[in-house]
Amino acid sequence: SEDYGKTFKDITHLINNTFIRTEFGMAIGPDNSGKVILTGDVSGGSHGGRIFRSSDFAKNFVQTELPFHPLGWCRVPGLVLSFGRLLQNGLWVSKDFGEKWEQIHKAVCLAKW
Repeated sequence: SEDYGKTFKDITHLINNTFIRTEFGMAIGPDNSGKVILTGDVSGGSHGGRIFRSSDFAKNFVQTELPFHPLGWCRVPGLVLSFGRLLQNGLWVSKDFGEKWEQIHKAVCLAKW
């Protein structure tokens, strides 16, 4: 949407017709930066998750395979943080808007920002 949710444009062709998760399925960047992350609903047999990243207000997306299944997002200026359901419920961080990920802690059950 470009009019604060009054109308919406279909972008399924930009994300390879992938279903987006209903919970934690979308994260937007701070301060009207145009950054959007959509979390793909990947089948249960997958070893990791999938996100679609956009830096131009969802006009184009880059598909990124994750080494974990995201359970939630937190935006901190300059970082993207996520809980992961693979590899012992780790806490993952990306410093480049989701292109590369690093596990910074294992066995995380709760975190607060």
